Amino acid sequence: MEEIIIGHTKISLSNDRLLLREFTESDWIDVHNYASQDIVCQYQPWGPNTEEDSKNFVNQVIKNSTQVPRTRFVFAIIYNESLTLGISLTKLEKSLILLIRAIGEKE
Repeated sequence: MEEIIIGHTKISLSNDRLLLREFTESDWIDVHNYASQDIVCQYQPWGPNTEEDSKNFVNQVIKNSTQVPRTRFVFAIIYNESLTLGISLTKLEKSLILLIRAIGEKE
């Protein structure tokens, strides 16, 4: 059974296997483990991230979640109680852009 919780500025969606939730400040560590890898960033306009870059990204995402109207929706995907993916939805006029980023182990 799916559960959808929409609060004032916090959104989460969960089922038996995973949780889609807002980022928290401590998520920068998992983001950094992924975004600091050369192979992950080779075709991206960002990275590889320093620790400061990863902290700034997460802080910006948290700040974006409080804007009204909200046009950027970035969520952490939690699987087996670990941050494994990030998903970003950006509203541009009448359309949405979807970006899914895998957050994995360093190789």
